Amino acid sequence: MKRLTYLLGAGASANALPVVSGFNQRLEIFIDIINLIIKLDQFDKNAILNLHGILSEIKKHQTVDTYAKKLYLHQPLIHTNNEYCNLTRLISAYFIFEQLKISPAYLNFDATNPKPELQGLYEGVRQLHKHDKQNLDSLLNDLDARYDSFFASILTHDSARNIVMPDEVNIISWNYDAQIEKAFMNYSKVGYDDALKQLNFLGASESEEYNPLKSGVIKLNGTAGFYKRDRTHGDLFDFSKHSVDNKSLEILSNTLSPGSSEYETSLRFAWIENEISKKAIKAASSILSQSDLVVVIGYSFPYFNRKVDRAIFQNVDVINESGYRNKSGRTKVHIQSPDDSINDVVNAFRSIKPHADVGIYTGKNQFLIPNEF
Repeated sequence: MKRLTYLLGAGASANALPVVSGFNQRLEIFIDIINLIIKLDQFDKNAILNLHGILSEIKKHQTVDTYAKKLYLHQPLIHTNNEYCNLTRLISAYFIFEQLKISPAYLNFDATNPKPELQGLYEGVRQLHKHDKQNLDSLLNDLDARYDSFFASILTHDSARNIVMPDEVNIISWNYDAQIEKAFMNYSKVGYDDALKQLNFLGASESEEYNPLKSGVIKLNGTAGFYKRDRTHGDLFDFSKHSVDNKSLEILSNTLSPGSSEYETSLRFAWIENEISKKAIKAASSILSQSDLVVVIGYSFPYFNRKVDRAIFQNVDVINESGYRNKSGRTKVHIQSPDDSINDVVNAFRSIKPHADVGIYTGKNQFLIPNEF
């Protein structure tokens, strides 16, 4: 069977999480909710990062990743009290919040509820900044359903009857969300750390035992989240047990305390070039070089990531436009993107692999599984 590799970008999670154009608005909703929780529970506001101050700085840049790169260039020694670390803490807390389940009941205030303050949070936030109702309602989507249908199509059992990906399928992701893990956990019924082991993860933490001889998931930017000092990811990633409630919001508030020592962020950008990112880039390059089929979903090959993209595609012998009929090259590339962006994405990819013969898919309802597979 042909070897198939998926390369995922933000658009692959767009039905649950915001892409660049909607990120700042959704982050502001989270900050407003955290501030309301602090007020309701009488936390010490001085012990919480200046969240709106960080958001104000994010808005001055094209993307949050751009701002993170600027801070890192100014303060390359990462420690718990600098601006870079404060930013990654906020991003990590925000992405966990976005991926926790939220009851529709919380969207409306009910004074008869014994804990009415949480039910009224969303109405309070809406009143505070007049947030668009569509943005608030979008918080109900904790998982992009396309991951669910994708895993339903490809997951299998290993010899020990564990649920795993087939040996021929790999995933490389630029995303630092946990959509892959959440969808897999729904099928495997295991906790987060066990899910990482069964998926053969690389790039999410320093404690991984990645096996290059098995199919796996490579996270180029790490994961926006937190792990404990014992290197486990702790309760916050147990999505099956946590939802948006006072307890989880209190934990998220605590992770935003400057100098917090209980949790460390597992978000790590590929351009930092530390040992984890170097291993992830090397593994991604090896996987792609051995792939017969590559499917790119929701990724635009931005110039910002060009150095890493060139590194991971360096040894990929793609089928090109002129050579397809005589079987020149080995790897066929398919790109899935909406109609209004597909041409730009194809052109951006060809800046890395000129004259590549690219299959185009503009469907939005499911992830492409090529006919050749």
